[in-house]
Amino acid sequence: MGKDKILHFLVCMLICIGVTILGLIIGLGDYCIAVGVIVALLAGIGKEAYDRKKGGIFDFNDIFADAIGILVGAALCGLFIALLA
Repeated sequence: MGKDKILHFLVCMLICIGVTILGLIIGLGDYCIAVGVIVALLAGIGKEAYDRKKGGIFDFNDIFADAIGILVGAALCGLFIALLA
């Protein structure tokens, strides 16, 4: 896996975790992980759309790395929330 894919994985994982934690803090309850996933997914798709607009390519391998990062982030958040309960 290339450095770019690792960055996509890590950034989307951290966005998912960060937004989920923020959701917990502001009281989103059961929706906090879903909001984290949606925001991270939109960030990943937005990055690829931006690349395409600037003359690059819309790389589906980057989206795949984003998705794996989001899944890992959501799983970690779910585990954390379960441990808090």
